[in-house]
Amino acid sequence: KQVVKHTFKGFREQTGKPFMVLTCFEGIFRLSGAPEDLQLLYEAGMGLRRGQGFGMLELLG
Repeated sequence: KQVVKHTFKGFREQTGKPFMVLTCFEGIFRLSGAPEDLQLLYEAGMGLRRGQGFGMLELLG
């Protein structure tokens, strides 16, 4: 579990807060499935905040 402080254009003006605090998780996952499904998961990412740029997957060996 990690805490990330993130700010973006207009956030301070809209909320009055200097940054957004996000709780995130990091780990190693072993996935198996149909190649098409795994490709979709890789492209979309995993997690709740994919649309905000989080959820990226890295392929290991």
